[in-house]
Amino acid sequence: MIELCQMTIPQLKQYLSKHRQDDAKFTAALNELMNRDTEPVIYSAEMPIEEMEHIIQRKIQSVSDNR
Repeated sequence: MIELCQMTIPQLKQYLSKHRQDDAKFTAALNELMNRDTEPVIYSAEMPIEEMEHIIQRKIQSVSDNR
């Protein structure tokens, strides 16, 4: 079996769904998932809509490129 630290984010989410009734496994997987992004980007609510749209488009393109 793959260790939690070796799972992709989609695999971790599936693991969480499968083990939601097992507190120990769920907690371990959730901790792993939450610790993946150590420097989250926080966007201002005051950001102009055009800039938000541009950021979202870049994120979508980035995800598409990584498939």
